[in-house]
Amino acid sequence: MDELLLLHGVYDNIALPVWIFDVDSSHVLWANQAALKIWDANSLGELKNRDMSEDMSPTVKQRLYQYLVDFKESDVDFREQWTLYPRGQPVTLNIRFSGIQVSQSKHAILCEGHDSEQPKPDAIRGIDALLHTQLMISLHVEYGETLYMNPVARRTFNTPNSDLSDRFCDPNDYLKLMSDIKSTGNSSLISKVFTSTGEKWHEIIARPCFDPISGKPSVLISASDVSELKAAEARAHQIAYTDALTKLPNRRSLTCIFDRISKKCKHDERLLSIQFLDLDEFKAINDTLGHKLGDRVLIETAQRLQSIVSVDDEIVRLGGDEFLLFIQSNEISEATNVAEKVIDALSHPITLKEANIRITPSIGISFFQKDGDTIDSLMQYSDIAMYRAKSAGKNRYCVFRNEMKSQLDREQNLLKSIKQESLNEQFRLYFQPRFDIKTKQINSLEALIRWEHPIYGMLYPEDFIPLLEKSNLIDALGCWVIEKTIQQLSDWRQRSIFVSLSVNVSITQLHCEDFSKFILDYLEQEQLPPESIELELTETSMFKNSAAAQKNIENLNAAGIKFAIDDFGTGYSNLARLTQMPVNCIKLDKSLIKSLPKNEKIVGKVVEICHTMNASVVAEGVETQEVAYLCQQLGCEELQGFFIAEALPSEDVEKLLLDPPQII
Repeated sequence: MDELLLLHGVYDNIALPVWIFDVDSSHVLWANQAALKIWDANSLGELKNRDMSEDMSPTVKQRLYQYLVDFKESDVDFREQWTLYPRGQPVTLNIRFSGIQVSQSKHAILCEGHDSEQPKPDAIRGIDALLHTQLMISLHVEYGETLYMNPVARRTFNTPNSDLSDRFCDPNDYLKLMSDIKSTGNSSLISKVFTSTGEKWHEIIARPCFDPISGKPSVLISASDVSELKAAEARAHQIAYTDALTKLPNRRSLTCIFDRISKKCKHDERLLSIQFLDLDEFKAINDTLGHKLGDRVLIETAQRLQSIVSVDDEIVRLGGDEFLLFIQSNEISEATNVAEKVIDALSHPITLKEANIRITPSIGISFFQKDGDTIDSLMQYSDIAMYRAKSAGKNRYCVFRNEMKSQLDREQNLLKSIKQESLNEQFRLYFQPRFDIKTKQINSLEALIRWEHPIYGMLYPEDFIPLLEKSNLIDALGCWVIEKTIQQLSDWRQRSIFVSLSVNVSITQLHCEDFSKFILDYLEQEQLPPESIELELTETSMFKNSAAAQKNIENLNAAGIKFAIDDFGTGYSNLARLTQMPVNCIKLDKSLIKSLPKNEKIVGKVVEICHTMNASVVAEGVETQEVAYLCQQLGCEELQGFFIAEALPSEDVEKLLLDPPQII
């Protein structure tokens, strides 16, 4: 079929006269009905047979040749008033000349005539919209070849003879477009298409029509390039759903990832494990070595995780030092093998310029369908299993079991209890003695919190402190402990029982601006000297550099309150910074003491370091006579542990003080 005839199907109803002129042959190649009237032609065939050179001077023809050259070089048009001579009779029109490619190798001039006396704006706008719009307009036989493309469509696709279906990168998009047209009478979609400059995103609007020449069902397409918009959307999506530090998917991605992978595993009949990973003691790295170095550790961790999991699996950074792994497998053993590989990969030291750092993970694993069907429930179960791994010694994994669900119910009941009951009704202070090796007396005690729960019985700090920390209830309990400690100290003083008390302080308490005022005001209210109380801080809390924390430490130290470092030897110790802190006492962690006598030399060196900082040393976790003697020989000033006495209620402590044990 002559391609020029197909223009009839697109432009024939336009009121403006439109024709295509071949400069080489001086013949009209095509004209619409309005143009036939202008040229006084009975048919298109008659007009095509006319030799226009008879009424054309050499100057005019040269001018048209120059137009053609200009059109080939750039997308321009020219508007001039011309007088035509159809059948020898003059007709004056305002004509817009522009280029049009009529075949792979041939160009011609597209002429649009406007009545010089009575221009019709609607007609002018109509032809402009069709021929010179930036929209890509094309006509296609239904499920077949391309009939026509306007100039911008020709430049974009450069495949005038291809089928519409060949345009789509995803064949399903073409099928959807045709299906929508069949069912609703039109279609609108955004699809990736092949163009002469590569793949692009186009917004495509399509409607059915009939080809006026053949009468075949056809499709009229209007398309616009939305690639920049899609790129902007992709960038915004990446920012919203990607962790800026590790470049892994972030917490916002959880639902989307879970929905996609769980559906795939259901379809493939494979297992999906949700593996909750938490880095052990990462806060110590952050607090002692700095957040910048901590960030580099997280980046290295993410890279090692990516080197282990398959391309079909996913890793999400939940925040902080927590990651969630979506692992697909055929057997449970395959999933646990991945966890073992992760533990092994992370066990190798991370070598940085500032330090060599060894990190270990604790991993909790639950399985989709076996344990739960939602991402929220599976994360809860994996979280419970992860904490089981931590309590079992860290650097290991734990698979969730049904009986662990009782722990979740228990935690929820505990939270409900503490919100409903006052602290005075269920919480109680116990006191563990510290034995002074030099005086052979008990001169100080550590205040320890116990929860006497009506259902679960006696609960120890490790049973509920992590739960309260996650629920932001720890500060209220911390203040209650300090108040009760000072009240007990005041009561004993009034009854001539002179001991000092130490109490644990959390990081969040230390960073409250009015914390030092709270303690000093309460001591003054109870008429107690500040030196009668000692605050126990962890190494990490001492090294938190907030202005409020530093101010609190300075105020309390200036008032005479003593400071002790608790659990020393379990984290990353920054000795240079430790020497700058007002530390009176260092308590060696029970893990160090339990290593005696095997690690006697190591513990001895630690004691020496503590003494160089003018700090006394308390050995925690002393459980045997042998260890008690070793601690004395190594230079420890005080002993604390079950060999001395377990934590006791106040009335039992009073009896013990009247008849102290013979330890050494």
